[in-house]
Amino acid sequence: MLQLVYFMVFIIYNGLVFIYSKNLFATTTQKRDYNICIAIIINLLICFLASKMRMNIPEWIVMLICLLVLYVDFTVVYKAEKIKTFLITANYIINFFSIKFIIISLCNIIYNIPIYNIIDNINLMLMINIITDIVNILYIIVFFKLFSNYNVDVILSDKKNLKVSLIFVFMIFIFLICNTYLLYLKESLKFLPILIIKISIYALVSFKITMFYSFFISKLNLYAFKTENMKKEIEEDELYLKHLETEANYDYFTSCFKRDFVYEKIDKLLKDKSFFSLVFIDIDGLKTANDIYGHDEGDFYIKEVSNILNEEFVGKVIGRIGGDEFIIVLEATDMYATIKCTLRCYDKAIAIQKNFNKPYQTSLSYGIVEILPDNSFTRDEIIKIADENMYEFKRKRKKHRKN
Repeated sequence: MLQLVYFMVFIIYNGLVFIYSKNLFATTTQKRDYNICIAIIINLLICFLASKMRMNIPEWIVMLICLLVLYVDFTVVYKAEKIKTFLITANYIINFFSIKFIIISLCNIIYNIPIYNIIDNINLMLMINIITDIVNILYIIVFFKLFSNYNVDVILSDKKNLKVSLIFVFMIFIFLICNTYLLYLKESLKFLPILIIKISIYALVSFKITMFYSFFISKLNLYAFKTENMKKEIEEDELYLKHLETEANYDYFTSCFKRDFVYEKIDKLLKDKSFFSLVFIDIDGLKTANDIYGHDEGDFYIKEVSNILNEEFVGKVIGRIGGDEFIIVLEATDMYATIKCTLRCYDKAIAIQKNFNKPYQTSLSYGIVEILPDNSFTRDEIIKIADENMYEFKRKRKKHRKN
């Protein structure tokens, strides 16, 4: 009769283990439900044969056999990765045997029967197994959602932390196996049952702490990893936006900015009431170079002048606003420094003809405007003034040549 009760309780416990494990392994297929039924029947047969053979197997061997059988059951039924299967199997085995050793020790305290006699008593051990199964059933029902598939997957995601967790689980197993040695001591030591209870509770609690600590650390590392990835994505997006902005505002032929960007820069300086200078450059004789010597020659001329501007006005906003027209914006730069740089550009532009043995004259004209913080001119008015200054320079030069 006691055996029948034991087998019924054993079936219920096994059924709950597999039902709970379906959530841990995140599976719902009917084929696996069929495999679960077969696994429970096989486990029952193993248990039945062991009870009939009445083998006096040491508890540590029973523990390892149960670990192996349940691991094989989960591997066959759920086909999950090995480490995940081991952690879930360890959860059940540590729970079951910790509770079993606690109940054995309580029997010793309550009935004053030596522990080694309790283990040798088949009927008493059968009763202890029934109580152990019932307590584990209650544990599964109460703490059903305490440890989910998500928790396990988070732990498995952090390989470095997982290694530490596995070492702790292995140590808990060794600790629990060593605890079985105390069950077979022949000496009647008063502190023995208390010691076994303490070790069993330690194993039970340590495993839970290890898993929850591992989950907590792994989750923090996962958040840190996601944050780092988000940071990298944001940086990549910023670089891409800068690239797009550069594409939109950059003239690759001359290595200068486009007109809209230069205009926006001037507007911003005017809005901020900043002090700056503006230079309007016009390439002299470009139409002649294009019409007589071809557009390739004209492109060469434009490129050489833009190179000169980029060399002399380093770090300044240089923009090409037309085919042969450039504007340079020099923030916080006075008229003297601006004229000095512009004159060097003028001399270098004239030297292009000689340096490259060109059949046409090379030069540039310029107009300079200095803008003070109390300026009342608009951007268009400032550019017009610079343009007029540039044409005034052209007229004076032509007049000087005639004379």
